[in-house]
Amino acid sequence: MESAAFSSRPIGWLFRAIYGIDFKELIHSVRIDGVLDGSIGELILNPAIDLRELRAVIHEMKDSSARYMRRVLSPHGQYSYSRVARCGIVYTVFGEGGRELIMLYPWIVPSRRALNYHSREDRVIVIMHRPSEEFADLMDMHTDELPPRTGFVFISNNEALVYRPQYLNNAFDSFLDFLYRSNLRVSYLN
Repeated sequence: MESAAFSSRPIGWLFRAIYGIDFKELIHSVRIDGVLDGSIGELILNPAIDLRELRAVIHEMKDSSARYMRRVLSPHGQYSYSRVARCGIVYTVFGEGGRELIMLYPWIVPSRRALNYHSREDRVIVIMHRPSEEFADLMDMHTDELPPRTGFVFISNNEALVYRPQYLNNAFDSFLDFLYRSNLRVSYLN
């Protein structure tokens, strides 16, 4: 629904890494009577639907869920919602001058817009979903397509699955401290 509402084109390999299915395969099975149809291989949104209202509802749902994620993780920093990246944002400053952008996604349409949002900063993308079994392998195959300062954390069933960024720094280590203090069981994907 989000992809259709915002005309987002997911990055195929990253969508597969996160959700375990190709986006193009998924489209064919999508059908919400009177709202959305993907049976022809393209998402067609009912033209009678008010697009601004639909987008507002998606933003509201993601903001509310991201606020919940923030309470679970309890990172220091100011929370805001980004309509550009369509996620909750916590900009955190750590003791030794390290800074990190924490992007809270209840769900994600992994697009260029998401990957390019402040891509030169140290950041972590947190997703409330368990990644596919092939996540680490696909990420390793596409390393050159990822911003080197971006890590991923997946939260599911009181567990945090961590994929460390290519460029490790103190800020990411400090973020891991939040995970350990949040009563989540922490495992590493790489």
